[in-house]
Amino acid sequence: MEKKKMALTLLLGALHYCASELVNIDPAYKQKLTGIDIVFQYKTEPDGPNSYAILKDSRIEYKIDAIHENPTFVVTTNDLDLALKIFKGKYLISEAIKQGDVEVIGDKQEILKYTFFLEDLVPYLGDLTG
Repeated sequence: MEKKKMALTLLLGALHYCASELVNIDPAYKQKLTGIDIVFQYKTEPDGPNSYAILKDSRIEYKIDAIHENPTFVVTTNDLDLALKIFKGKYLISEAIKQGDVEVIGDKQEILKYTFFLEDLVPYLGDLTG
């Protein structure tokens, strides 16, 4: 696997893990998830990496290098460098959606309500993502 693709795979795994752990240590973050029941699918074209996160019952479950059969939203990037920039927190996914730099399947206004689940991690991650 090429270096950038491997880096994105590891980064997606780390972000999903951090979000699922933040639920356990930050009551405000957990409260934001209350009542949400959605599946976010992330795709990097043409050949991955792909992952998805299930937000349900104030919990986050995830699967790396996988495609969900019935996601609520699909966010696709056709540029590995752009995907790395987004998931390093250098370019907020909400901005990428608003600017049309990623493809979205599902209601764009609706998906913007839920991008917090990754964007809230940016201040915690600091310089870890380089």
